[in-house]
Amino acid sequence: MTDLIRQFCKVKHEPEYGTYGDCLRACVATMLGHDVPHFFEDGCDGETGQKRLRDYLMTLNLAPFTTALDADQVSKDVLFEFMRVNNPNINYLLFCRCGGEDHAVVCRDGAVVHNPAWTPYPVSGPNSSGNWLIMVFCNAN
Repeated sequence: MTDLIRQFCKVKHEPEYGTYGDCLRACVATMLGHDVPHFFEDGCDGETGQKRLRDYLMTLNLAPFTTALDADQVSKDVLFEFMRVNNPNINYLLFCRCGGEDHAVVCRDGAVVHNPAWTPYPVSGPNSSGNWLIMVFCNAN
């Protein structure tokens, strides 16, 4: 999966205007190589959006595997080095903060390989829960 077909955000995150950012959609589409639905288009809660993602991936015989690392225990540099050494050449989604907002990016070999944002700020820290969330897609069988 080294040649990614990068997809970018199509929707700005402006809840006050009824629009909810689609960085997850853009990252999943980049990882899969084709367009996918916007799982949070109506501003739903995280549980609902994640269920929509799982339901969609099941149509492709895939399932998301997510793990959380406490940012008080693991710095960004340690996280990236761990992923580079232990999971080389594996694309994964990282849920983090960029430009002060919760965001998702695609990473590989200890680096961000695709930031789908309109203004691609660098990863500045863990997501608002204080965790680094890492997601990969697995065969659902």
